[in-house]
This record gives sequence, structure tokens and C-alpha cells, in this order.
Amino acid sequence: MRRFAIWFTVLTIAVCACGPSAPPLTPLVIPMANLDNLTPREKKEVLSLLQELPAPCRDMAITIDACIREARQCGRCVVAAHEVIKSVRDGMAREQVIDAYKKRYDANAVHDIPAEDSPSLGPKVARVTIVEFADFQCHPCARTAPMIEKVVNANPTDVRFIFKNMPLPMHPRAQHAARAAWAAGKQGKFWEMHRLLFENQTLNEDRDFEKFAKDIALDVKMFLSDYESPEGKERIEKDMKLGEEVGVHGTPTVFVNGREYDFNDSLQSWVDRERK
Repeated sequence: MRRFAIWFTVLTIAVCACGPSAPPLTPLVIPMANLDNLTPREKKEVLSLLQELPAPCRDMAITIDACIREARQCGRCVVAAHEVIKSVRDGMAREQVIDAYKKRYDANAVHDIPAEDSPSLGPKVARVTIVEFADFQCHPCARTAPMIEKVVNANPTDVRFIFKNMPLPMHPRAQHAARAAWAAGKQGKFWEMHRLLFENQTLNEDRDFEKFAKDIALDVKMFLSDYESPEGKERIEKDMKLGEEVGVHGTPTVFVNGREYDFNDSLQSWVDRERK
């Protein structure tokens, strides 16, 4: 039924646009946006894209243009329109604008990722949830960790961060490091171990994990027991299976409110847009 509705809408627009007696569309008014500072070519491109791109609202098979004109309650169309305007003003080619838009606003690209009992920071009722799938032996993951920490600290009431393990096959000690972090978490020290593991990626033998456990004042005997337990291994395998289900192919992979984050953009800017 939805496919038919989309086809019918497009056809109707085409007929209305071409028919000799069709009334012209009134100018599109985008709240808090001024198209007058665009060149005629840029303005034409923006309006064309807004009439083509689907609204970023779930269960609404309409364009951004229609969503704004009808004042739909989805709340994301105006933000999406501003993003299209900015992309065109920045000189992005049409194909680049469309590709970036789909990554950022495609309603069908949102994944429901359960928090379950994964380690988390921030309030459960936060407006923005960041989920990271990471590997403790992955160098880009180590560089991403402080970036996420900075965003979480800067938005203490609005952002929740959830960590998921995704040890990759090419890193032979990644699973062991994940088990060490999980075991530390059993004593309420996951994030302390998380930081040590990323800051000391070359130290990933069992003796190193034991030293880290002592450094953060864990009960070492309990830590070693949990580190070897089947429960920890099962927890990590569960994260890995979930990662495969939501399309994680490498690390770090980060989702913001269920949408895969594009590392070419600022994480804080994604958070800001989600808060709007």
C-alpha cells in the first residue's frame, strides 16, 4: 500500500506541474531559514532537493517540502531542510548532498539497539543515546574514546553512552581485553578498566590485566575468577551477534539515536541536531 501511495503522489505532482490549469505552488517558507542569501542556482537546487528527498519521519511517505508545508508534527523536517541548505551553500554536489542526507536522515536507517545490561554513562531518559561497538585493540577506537567522553561530559543531562564489545578476528587479544573489562564491571569498575585498556593497548596479556585490576583496587581473586567465567564470554558473544544484526562491519562503529554516525562530521553537532 505504501509503495502505491508514493507512486500516486509522484504521478499527481507530475500531472499538476504539467497541466495548463494547475495553480502554482506557493513559495515554501522554512522556519528560521533565509534563502535570499543563496544564488539563484543554489536556491533552485535547494527547492528541487526538498521536493525530491523523503521526509526524515517514520511512517510518512512524503517529501521534506510536503512535510514542512503541512506542518507535520514529526519535528525533524525543518532541521533536515536546514541541513540541505547548508550542504548546498557549502558547495557540495547534488549526489553528495543526497548521500549525506540519507546517512543522516533516512527514516529507514534507524536501528533499535537494546541497552540490556551493557555498561552505560548518563541518564536512562536522555534525549540522545550514543551506542559504540568497539575493540580494545583497535587504534581508532582508542582515539574515539576520549571524543565520546568529552561529548558525554559536556551534555550530562541529555546524553547517554552505551558500550558494546566487538572484538575483531585480526586482534588475537581483543576478546581477552573485553573479558577483563567485563570482569572489572562486575565490581563496578568497568569505565576505569575501559580507560586503562585503551591507554595501554600494547599491554594485553593476562598479567597486564591483573596489574590493572590491582591499580584500580579490585578484588583481584574475584576479578580473575570472573575473567575466566563462561558468563563473560557469553556476554561478549551476545554483543558481537547484535553488532552483526545492525550492520557493524568494523570498529569503531557509533550509533546516535539508532542512526550510524558519520565520522566526517562532528559528534557534538549530531547530538545538537538530535536535541532539536
